[in-house]
Amino acid sequence: MENKILNKKYIIIFFIIHTLKAIGLEALNIPTSALSASSTGAGIANSNDVWINPTSILTKNSKSIRFSGFNWLGQIPGNEISILWFKNNVPKYFSIQSLGVDDIELYGENPSDQPLGKFSTSWISSSYCTGYKLNKFDIAYLFKLNFSKLYNEFMYGITANFGITYEYKKNIKFGFNLNNFGYEVSEGLKTSMPSRYGFGISYLEPLINSVIVSDLIYDKNNDNIFKIGINKSFSMMSLNLGLTQHNNDLFYGFGSSYRFNQWKINIGITSHKNTVFDISRYLDIVWYF
Repeated sequence: MENKILNKKYIIIFFIIHTLKAIGLEALNIPTSALSASSTGAGIANSNDVWINPTSILTKNSKSIRFSGFNWLGQIPGNEISILWFKNNVPKYFSIQSLGVDDIELYGENPSDQPLGKFSTSWISSSYCTGYKLNKFDIAYLFKLNFSKLYNEFMYGITANFGITYEYKKNIKFGFNLNNFGYEVSEGLKTSMPSRYGFGISYLEPLINSVIVSDLIYDKNNDNIFKIGINKSFSMMSLNLGLTQHNNDLFYGFGSSYRFNQWKINIGITSHKNTVFDISRYLDIVWYF
């Protein structure tokens, strides 16, 4: 029993360190809101989050401020604040995000019950997004500045996301995006930009009037990724379901949104098929003004 507990602890520690070595890189692919988490990032052709496709900014028609808090796989806490406004009827978006883990136990080559010490890691980023409509095409881009620290090493850089959606019919849309293309500076850490490009399709099915989305993504570091999701909207609420598969990993997502006058609450969870990891929990509070 003790060995199982220790093995679980070491797996979690390894996962955290592996993820945070790439913080600012693979961390770029961690969902930043309850909406994106609940669909596990599915919806290149039809989404409500610029993290999935920057063109989602063109679906907005009200100014808003969003506060998001989350705990990725139960191990990495983070938060984000974003603001959406309009200038000359063109939508603009700006956000600041942070993640951090304190008191991570450090073990040597032969792990024992006693850690060698503790360390912490952190990351912060800011994003700017805007877009334009051109006939049946929506075109948008997002720039992100990021800075991260692991041990006493620092990393910083800039990345860009680019997205296009095309309305083929009233109930069918196609989407394409390029994510995480940019430049990172690091002296002591090995970096590999997790660049992605993906294609998606969405279908508004007539049976229960829900939107079904499906994406195929090529990830430079993780090969092919398949995503599928469904969204059903009601008068004052909506429901999301999502599934992501890459290699032998499966992520499941579920969430709901509730609108009360000028306020909206989004709740999202993401679960990994490996029970070693905890459930990712997300909460958004949105104020429309």
